[in-house]
Amino acid sequence: MTSAKVAEFRLNKGFSDDRKRCQQQIPDWKPLWDMVECRFQRAPGENTIAIIGDSHAGHLYPGLITQTRADEGIAVFPAGCAVPLIGLQASSRSHPDWAFTGHLLEEGFRYILNHKNLTKVVLAHRPGCSWNDVADTQNPNNRDYNSIMHEGFSRTFDALSKAGKDIYVVLDNPVYKKDTFLECKTSVVRRPSSIPDFLSSKNLKSCSVKMLELEEKTERENWDKISHEIGSSYNNVHFIDMSDFFCKDGVCSMLDQKGNLLYRDREHLNVNGSLYVSPSIIELLRN
Repeated sequence: MTSAKVAEFRLNKGFSDDRKRCQQQIPDWKPLWDMVECRFQRAPGENTIAIIGDSHAGHLYPGLITQTRADEGIAVFPAGCAVPLIGLQASSRSHPDWAFTGHLLEEGFRYILNHKNLTKVVLAHRPGCSWNDVADTQNPNNRDYNSIMHEGFSRTFDALSKAGKDIYVVLDNPVYKKDTFLECKTSVVRRPSSIPDFLSSKNLKSCSVKMLELEEKTERENWDKISHEIGSSYNNVHFIDMSDFFCKDGVCSMLDQKGNLLYRDREHLNVNGSLYVSPSIIELLRN
């Protein structure tokens, strides 16, 4: 069975064993939907890599579990729109019903900090979820967005560094307009059998977008800037730039070289997309 088929099989089965292993450790993490469910690839104590954040942490999991060696394992802690910085609560005003996600990430960070086997920690987040709408639960009087983010990064980097972790900050994948994604998806569904003819088709224009025309560009640039500013003081902080996988010469595409769609909607990777980026990501984590 190919890696894609393995990942699709596990995804369709809901990663039930993976989910049960996590829920035994964090009972509050109830099943929601596939990309915001906490999962352990291997038994507690055997996983070596933690991914924590929102659904953009969750969509990395299907691909990465196909790349791990026998001495490696992935534990993923994703919660809806949650910002992976200790003490911060995203979407606290626009989505008050999501307040519980901050609690879930607290549980996730507590687990990561208390388990030495998790030596590498990946922070993954769609910056648009927290843009100008984030609260610092440890300093609720602070209402300045950039100040809150600076404090969140500093607090998180400090805690993880003291626990001996290597830290990897994900600089988010391109986000497209909804209509652009739907037009691209329609083109892929109707594609001819000949890959060269398909890739040269004018109908695929919507599948490629200039970086300057991407959605949530400002939000991502701000996340990237602050994380680099704070991270420059730490030798154990590294960055995974998702644009490297999807963009070339200032243009970003939702397709791979064979014309396969890599997105499930305008912002989330599908299984093919997760498999597409996972070899490069696992290589970065091993270096």
